Order: sequence, then C-alpha cells, then structure tokens
Amino acid sequence: MRADRLKRMKVYIEEHGNVSMEQLCKTFGVSINTVRRDLAGLQETGEIQKIYGGVMSTQNRNLLYFDKRSEMNHDEKRRIGAKAAELVSDGDVIFIDSGTTTSEMVPNLGSKKVTIITGSLPVIKYAAGQENISLIVLPGVYDTQVNSVTGGDTANYLKKFNIDSAFMAASGFVPAIGATHASMQEYDVKRCAIEKSDNIYLLIDHTKLGNATLINYATADELTALITGEEPEASMKSACDENNITIITALEEK
Repeated sequence: MRADRLKRMKVYIEEHGNVSMEQLCKTFGVSINTVRRDLAGLQETGEIQKIYGGVMSTQNRNLLYFDKRSEMNHDEKRRIGAKAAELVSDGDVIFIDSGTTTSEMVPNLGSKKVTIITGSLPVIKYAAGQENISLIVLPGVYDTQVNSVTGGDTANYLKKFNIDSAFMAASGFVPAIGATHASMQEYDVKRCAIEKSDNIYLLIDHTKLGNATLINYATADELTALITGEEPEASMKSACDENNITIITALEEK
C-alpha cells in the first residue's frame, strides 16, 4: 500500500515540478505526518528536493511547455490574473510578460483603456479583439516552449517604451535571490521590462514561493508587489516586509 503510494507520489511531483505539503495531503488523502514520512523516503533516493513549503522533483528542472504548465493550479492563476487586473487604470501603459498566470490578466481588464506591450501569443490573441486596448506586439523569434517571442531584437525594441507597470511571471521566488526563471532565452526581455517600468508586479502561484530556478532576473528590492493565490508563510511575509514588497493575495472565495 505505502509502496504504491510512494510511486504515485513520485510521479505526481515529477509531473507538477513542485508541490506543497497541503497539495500532497489532499491528493493522496493522508495526514501531514504520513506525507512527511513518505517524502523522507523519496528524499533519500535523491529524486526530490525539499523547498519552501513543499518539495520539487530533481528529475527535470527544465521549463515545461506552456500548455502543460497552464493546467497546473489553473484556478489560482485565474484569481491572480483577476487581482492583477484591478491594479490597472485607464490610460496605463503596461507590459505583460509571457506566462500562464500573466495571460489570465487580459480577460479581466474589462473596458479599461490601456496600452499593452507584450510578446505573449495568448495575450496577443485576446487583446487583438478588444477596442479599448492598444496593442504593441514585440518582434522576435517565436519560442514554442514559452508561447512567446524572445531574443535580442525583442529586448532592444522594448527599450523604446516608458512603462507604467510590468506584470511579470516567474518559475520561482526566494527573497534572498529574487525572481527566477527556467528559460535563459527570456532573460533579456524580462530584465529590460524591469528597468523600463515604474512598478513591478510579480504574479506567482503559491507553489513557486521559496523555489529558485535556473536564472535570476530581478532582485527582491526591485519588486513593487507580489501577487499570489494563498497567504504566504510568516517567514516569507517577513522577508517581503524587509524588502518593502507588498503582498497581495487573491484568495479563493469560500
């Protein structure tokens, strides 16, 4: 029974990349103490690694394809996107980063008259049909993995603009390191957006908090606010306070 559960738990963690302890309890219908014992066994094999608030698979730290990532924690991502859209005002010029969470912003902008700068194909597809949105599409090479355009030309074009707010995606966030991402190809664009924007909002689901991935593209003190779907733990809140990062939570309605 336990051996079967360990196999299924290992596969679940590999498929999701990183998961919280609470997720594992709910998914496998066991107590937190049982989960801890199971994870201790998997950690000994080197197949998983403990991270802030949960665990991650060590078998594949590469970025999953967009469609696969979009299925993960989808309800939370929709709440985060809706909450982020509330921060946009009429007349704003905003940058929307490529990502499965950031793309959830556009349907929630309503009738606000805004200018969107993006290379994200899902954002482009939705915004292109909205009369209230002025759309600036970044040039570059289309990357199927991130469903967006990337490259040096993309970043150079972005440098032309003065941006009110950037809504950024990340594969992980650790206060001591900052916002991290698993795609090296997107670094220049992300870095340029940070430098050209007055406000930097990081849209990130709770499972990525405390997780550091391949590259760091923004330090914690550069961020204006972190928008997530669950209340972070006390240590994360304290670290954000130290860096003057506002935490905005898009909680599930009871």
